[in-house]
Amino acid sequence: MFGKYTFAPAFTAIFAVFSDLGYNTLLIREVARDKTQASKYLSNVLGMSVLQSLMIFASIVITINLMGYPADTKNVVCLFDIYGIIVPFLLFSRYHFAFLKRPSTKQASRYWQI
Repeated sequence: MFGKYTFAPAFTAIFAVFSDLGYNTLLIREVARDKTQASKYLSNVLGMSVLQSLMIFASIVITINLMGYPADTKNVVCLFDIYGIIVPFLLFSRYHFAFLKRPSTKQASRYWQI
């Protein structure tokens, strides 16, 4: 059973490379240039993140099913996949709140920690 729990994060990590593609870095740079466009940039990045997350989830589910693993391994991989979808949105919410509120240096350091 331990092998399945180590396989699942390793397998989903292969697809996690495609989860961000630098959108958050681009978002920070563009909002720093023009804060009046922050809501436009945030909504665009959120839309792209949702689309990418769905495509990555579908890719993982299709790939793991085509590879012929047992059902319990597939379930563990899908659970890690769902976790991999939730984390980028949590990070996105940190950026969103950081742009809406002008935090002090101490507060800002908390936003960027995982």
